[in-house]
Amino acid sequence: MKKKYAEEIKAYNIAYKAKDHALWEIKNGLRQVNLVRNPGGWKPKWKYSKKTSQQTREGKGRIDWKRYCKEILILRFIPFMHRLCKEFPNTKHVV
Repeated sequence: MKKKYAEEIKAYNIAYKAKDHALWEIKNGLRQVNLVRNPGGWKPKWKYSKKTSQQTREGKGRIDWKRYCKEILILRFIPFMHRLCKEFPNTKHVV
């Protein structure tokens, strides 16, 4: 199972790396445009990491949120909530 979700994470990172880099450039480009003075320090460099929206697997013995979302929330919990709303129409605020 871990291999399956590791491949999904890798595919996500490949698909969104360019988009995340463009967003980072916009954000940091505006930081570098300082009309009063030049900002001190090193010019920021792009590195695809957890800070820049890369999905990663880390830690041991915790809940695998990628797997939990796919197998529990989407397949079981959300359909259960829709059935509940159909049986009890006054509970629309739940979903």
